Amino acid sequence: IDLLYKSVSRKYQKVTADVYESWISNLIIRLEQRGYQVILMGFCTAEGDHYAIDRILEKNHFHNTTKFIHHDIDKSLRILKEADLVIATRFHAMILGWTFGKKVVPIVYGNKMKQVIHDTGFDGCCVDIENIDRYEPDFVIDHAKELYDISFYADDSEKQFYGFDKWLACK
Repeated sequence: IDLLYKSVSRKYQKVTADVYESWISNLIIRLEQRGYQVILMGFCTAEGDHYAIDRILEKNHFHNTTKFIHHDIDKSLRILKEADLVIATRFHAMILGWTFGKKVVPIVYGNKMKQVIHDTGFDGCCVDIENIDRYEPDFVIDHAKELYDISFYADDSEKQFYGFDKWLACK
């Protein structure tokens, strides 16, 4: 996410874009040192994800890191499906990572994300964006976990629109 984007930066007074991007850079360095190929995926161009990615790439000399901006759902899903680990700086990355049975580390930035993590009972490492500099990259990588049996939540989520569907049928 781009912490310089106005609607995003107003939410997070305790963390600066420099701190966040520096932490992400250090995480990438550790991932590369462990043999990972890193793909920085921008989900939301409307909120400037691609600008944050560009700044991170410009400030560093990574060896096995590339940029991918989501424009094609099939390509984006394929990348997530093939991943070994998802560092989820967006809600949808967290959900998709879990759906594909991947180890996920959510970078928690909002109440919706917190609530879903709580509701699912996910007990893996979750990074609080406002205290991101307190998390050691190696700890984060070592404590990434899958969310087992997400099918219950997928089935349950379909029920949220039953009332609306019945209302539409009466119209």
